[in-house]
Amino acid sequence: MTAENLKGSSVLITGASSGIGADLARVFARERRDLVLVARSRERLDALALELEQKHGVRARVLVADLTSPGAAETILSALQTENIKFGPLAHLLPYHHPATLAIQTAWLSQILEGRYMLG
Repeated sequence: MTAENLKGSSVLITGASSGIGADLARVFARERRDLVLVARSRERLDALALELEQKHGVRARVLVADLTSPGAAETILSALQTENIKFGPLAHLLPYHHPATLAIQTAWLSQILEGRYMLG
């Protein structure tokens, strides 16, 4: 995937409400990347989104979800599709083998196959 292919796409970060997830959000925001912030704590996500939008002028969408709950990944993906949000880089703070991680990665690969992104 080239930088040109990523224009207009958001970075999807799970576990974004604190720790490494929040730090990654700050790093991507400094690079002027729009974000989709996912975690269980709405208050923390809202505060982080406001911080990043005010400080870096990015758009930070908040999606509250517990990715350990059945169907959570599908709910997130449905919300992204409803708002026509393309996402490029993925920052998952879940084990690689976790079902939610697999669902999100599968959706991203589907976008590539549909021609929304190009590898290279």
